[in-house]
Amino acid sequence: MTSARAFLRPVGGRIREERSRRGLTLEGLARAAGVSKGLLSKIENFRAVPSLPVLASLARALGLDLAALVADVQV
Repeated sequence: MTSARAFLRPVGGRIREERSRRGLTLEGLARAAGVSKGLLSKIENFRAVPSLPVLASLARALGLDLAALVADVQV
């Protein structure tokens, strides 16, 4: 579980950063990615570990490759 928690901060922070950079609201990104606003909020606030399919959906909605979204994340 420690590795999952270590993954949360950099990934959640990067998602929030990219969302803000693109001028998207929490609701807008959640809708575009097909996830709930609550789940996205939990991911951004380091309270939920996203599954690989959710990460892939968020990356697509942000116009990023999944690899770019998780680049430099060390677990």
